[in-house]
Order: sequence, then C-alpha cells, then structure tokens
Amino acid sequence: MRQMLTAAALIAALGAPGCHVHEDDHDTDIVVGGAWYITYGNGHPIAASTTDPFILSRESDLLSYVNNHRVSMGVAALIDSGAMRDVARAHSIHMSIGDFTGLVNPEGDDPGDRADIAGIAWSIYAENIEYDWSDPYDVYLEWLASPGMHANIDDPDFVYAGVGYEHESESIWNDYWTMDFRRP
Repeated sequence: MRQMLTAAALIAALGAPGCHVHEDDHDTDIVVGGAWYITYGNGHPIAASTTDPFILSRESDLLSYVNNHRVSMGVAALIDSGAMRDVARAHSIHMSIGDFTGLVNPEGDDPGDRADIAGIAWSIYAENIEYDWSDPYDVYLEWLASPGMHANIDDPDFVYAGVGYEHESESIWNDYWTMDFRRP
C-alpha cells in the first residue's frame, strides 16, 4: 500500500484500496530543454531544474543539516534524488509565483500527486515546507520544532530526499523551501 505523509499526519490508502492512483486530469506539457521541464497547462511548474550555484548550495546545505541530524540519531542519511529535488524546487517556485503556502497546490495536487506526474515511483511520500526564512539552518531548526516535520526528518523508512529552494523578492514571503521524502 502506498502511503502519503504530510507534515501533520499519515494519510493511508489514497485512491483505490491497496494503492494510490493518480487520475491524470491535468494538462501537462514536457518542455524539452526548459528549466521548468514539466508544467501544468497553465504554465505552473511541476519539475524545475537549475544550474544556479547559489540555489544548489542552499539546497545541499539543508539536506546536509537533515542528514547530519539523522546520522546523529542512528538513522541512515537520505540519498539526494535529482528528480525529487526538481519536484521540490518546482513546488517552492510555484508557492512563490502563486503567493500560497501549503502541501497542496492551487491545482489540487498534493506531494504524492506531483511525484506521480513527474514519474517518481514511491510507496511512502512526505513533504516539509517552510517560507520567509532565508538561511537553510534556520529552516532546519524550524522543522525540528514542528512535530510533524520533525517526524518526517527522523523517519527511518525514508531512503531518498530532494530539497528545493526559491527566492523571489516580489512575492509575499521572499523565500520558499520544500523538502520531499520518499521510500520507493
């Protein structure tokens, strides 16, 4: 059975009993060579790549803080997944351009739905978000202070992760962070 963990709770048995089935009711486009290489029909990103060293460094720093914490707790470090990083980054971008915060986007998709659209296989999927903090260490501390997000960080069932960051000075919160966790 595939399960979806949100920052607050475990939601089991999404869709049909025994599995999670994403109904492909969104118009998705594959943009070859584009930074937003999977988008909704309205142009909002589902997966976004970057070569910006500042963004990549901040994302890697946050994953390092989380992995150092996990190892100190006797839990295996998470493996950085490029595909998950792109999905997490796209959600951070989507929050910044849409001036929303949350695990479910305006199109109605939760983290597992977005992973499905991007072709990421999972049995358990979770997501942490944060906004209005520019420093990855502060984000990490905020997540440790939140029981649901802390539980995602400490969960030994997760094997892979992807961190996405977006800074947009014209948005409400300026800085947006997403970290996705996955068990295949």
